Amino acid sequence: MLALDGAGGHKASRLDMVNSRFRQTMRAQIGPSKMDSTFAMLGLWVALCLRGVSAANFDSWSLILLEDAAAEGAVCLDGSPGGYFFEPGSGTGAQKWIIHFQGGGWCTSLAACFLASESPLGSSATWAAQKDALLGDFAHGYMSNQAEVNPDMYNWNKVWALYCDGGSRAGNVDGPVTVDDSGSVYFRGAHILNATLDSLASAGLTGADDLIVTGESAGGLTALLHVDFISSRFPGVKVVVGMNYCGFFVDLPDAQGMHGQAEVWKWVFVTMNMRYSPSLSTDCFDAYADTPWQCFLAPNQLPFVKTPLFVLHSLYDSWQSSQTLQLPSGCVIEGTCSQEERDLLHSLRDAVSGNLSSLQAPSSYFLHSCVGHCELGLNDFGWTGLVVKGTSLREAFRSWLGGQSVFLSEGDVDPNANPTCAAAHVEPEGPDPVPLVTSGQYEVLGQAVNQGSTDPEIREFMEFVHDPTNFNLGMDGHVDVSENTVFWGVLGII
Repeated sequence: MLALDGAGGHKASRLDMVNSRFRQTMRAQIGPSKMDSTFAMLGLWVALCLRGVSAANFDSWSLILLEDAAAEGAVCLDGSPGGYFFEPGSGTGAQKWIIHFQGGGWCTSLAACFLASESPLGSSATWAAQKDALLGDFAHGYMSNQAEVNPDMYNWNKVWALYCDGGSRAGNVDGPVTVDDSGSVYFRGAHILNATLDSLASAGLTGADDLIVTGESAGGLTALLHVDFISSRFPGVKVVVGMNYCGFFVDLPDAQGMHGQAEVWKWVFVTMNMRYSPSLSTDCFDAYADTPWQCFLAPNQLPFVKTPLFVLHSLYDSWQSSQTLQLPSGCVIEGTCSQEERDLLHSLRDAVSGNLSSLQAPSSYFLHSCVGHCELGLNDFGWTGLVVKGTSLREAFRSWLGGQSVFLSEGDVDPNANPTCAAAHVEPEGPDPVPLVTSGQYEVLGQAVNQGSTDPEIREFMEFVHDPTNFNLGMDGHVDVSENTVFWGVLGII
């Protein structure tokens, strides 16, 4: 499909990965039984703030705020302008683009949306100060500008579309929505999406050779929902493809037979008026005329996606096991699940693989058994070291971009059956890392902390993670939480 150029000679940036023992300890302390499963918005942000910055230099990236479009309603939850980080392409990548939509869940009640509006997942107020923290966490793997890590796309034009609307860029409510006595919020994700595309058109995307539309978690859902619309906005681009990365959320009952997460998605869809979002599939709405909210679910939307799509996903996605299935996280990590819990886990595996079995070329998938959410594609070691059936993730994606059919799945295996899972999560060389929290792995921490609690320790913790001066602590510029009493105090009360 795409013409690719190999390259080399650039030193790969170090990527800081979590100590696996610390990961297990954390999971055991913050099981989903203590979580508010309907509040998913702020988790990834809290996690990435805790993880901190890498040693890489991100001066080549610029923050673009959509200030003119804000006057027309393209605003975040708090009414501030949307925006994105941009790194220009060069050389053989000058006419090639990759747009990555940042994830971060969905705000799932008006109170939660208002709380999110006071954070970087609902406001652009602190984005400039937090550029290095964000890019240090995410500008790796397939978004890396290092040729040794990412030889096919290292020099492409890269767009990191920041997330601040709470609804996977599909909200379409005309005016502010009042939140009790707190204030108001805006649900204008569809307008931010359009304004972003307008800005990128002015930056040169209109005449591009190649475009990859991707994203992680709620941003991966964004890519799946909107890739056809984005393709239609740029008819002059020679090749457009999409990638859904850790954003293929399925509707399953939990141990009590409840479909609680589906009710969350329904609330988001209806409250944010997504039925009238111009970027969503009318074919899907016709098929689900009586229940249009179901078009917000990836498996239901998938048959209507016309753009070639690559799905990168875990068969045992940790977000879905904790939030959708309501499983205790310790049982998955430590292998102590009961038979009933194992059956639920297998239902997740079977639902992901079963719904994707209908994919046909030129679409493809790469499905692995590693327990996690969004750690691997934006991780240098996962991008290069995760292997399924003898093919690494990077090799599989490159082959697919080159026009080959790539349908790789581990099949009916147990969690972490793949021997490359551990290597893909941990830096192969260097000293043992200090205890760090990585993006994706501890989104549940944020869900527990950000329930709107007025507990002073929780509020103090919120202030800590939202203060950019706290991001450059610890060895190699990473946030070391091992001695942070605020952090551990929060763990003691959630």
